Amino acid sequence: MGKRLEQVTEKLSSVRKQLEKMEQEKADKTLKGEEQIKKDTHLFTTVESTFCHSLIKYC
Repeated sequence: MGKRLEQVTEKLSSVRKQLEKMEQEKADKTLKGEEQIKKDTHLFTTVESTFCHSLIKYC
């Protein structure tokens, strides 16, 4: 019984570590995604602003 309990405890510990790693990877991907959205939004705003200024200049 003691040996089996030890095995189950080790397995549980291993699964918890895997879960923590997966959660961290998910958080990292989410952060990278949010950063990319900010970059894309900034780029779009810059292009839109440049276009509007050019349009006003030529009208």
